[in-house]
Amino acid sequence: NSLIAGLKAAKEKGKKHATVTDIHEEMHKLVAQEEIETFKIRFREMADSLELWTNGIRGKLFNQIGEGFDPDADLTIIETGALTAEGSEDMFAVAGLATLSNITALGEYLQYENRHIEVVIDEGHYWMILNTLIRGLVQATKVWRKLGIWLTFATQDFSDFPDYAKKILTQAENWILLSMEEEETQEISRFKKLTDEEHHLIRQAIIEKPNFSEATLITKRFGCGLNRFIPPSFVLALAQTDKDEKAERKKLMREHKCSELEVVMMIADNIQEARKSWQRERI
Repeated sequence: NSLIAGLKAAKEKGKKHATVTDIHEEMHKLVAQEEIETFKIRFREMADSLELWTNGIRGKLFNQIGEGFDPDADLTIIETGALTAEGSEDMFAVAGLATLSNITALGEYLQYENRHIEVVIDEGHYWMILNTLIRGLVQATKVWRKLGIWLTFATQDFSDFPDYAKKILTQAENWILLSMEEEETQEISRFKKLTDEEHHLIRQAIIEKPNFSEATLITKRFGCGLNRFIPPSFVLALAQTDKDEKAERKKLMREHKCSELEVVMMIADNIQEARKSWQRERI
């Protein structure tokens, strides 16, 4: 009742949609109207819990008038890194579920157009440690296939994945597995049964910085195979985030008195020249 009343109140105020404050105010009205003491206490507890989302960091992030995703945008980036800290699980869950809901709404809006939606979730292990988000992903991906929405889920750590994460991982059509140790391979086996051939190929993959990375591709349609990825030199230079790489970048900035972007372009040129030199030696 408070939710519906809050929606109506927001409409009467001319708002685009209701905010947490609208629902919170209606919840307090319900507390004042309730005559049964047990229910009154319960409603007051709910109102007090909801008040947490009307101020502070939670209020700043979630108690505002928002906009849906732009259907004409080619790329939308959502940064949730600040919400992955310990103690912020509730905010991360709300943000994650809201994102999934908005993606589904966009897919329904565009379902009659010949345009697919690619959803890429990086650092996916943060999603997998929250049962609420796993359930949201499971429900979303069941609908997404019919709407032309395709999920790419990236993670560097399977060790924290609970067993119930299998509900989403078993739906994967393709697995791309980078070089990993035997212990990490065993973690994969918790969620996907590996053949001897697949297990062998995973252990064969290597990474040779800054030249290439190998990965085992396992698909339902094409089986498995070892692939080598050689990214463009500029992309590779941008992706150099290891401590020694950042230190070298800073050193070049001081030497050449230039911006970080200019140094990245210099590094990219050096990589490109090294590749050309390597090719000439083998002709």
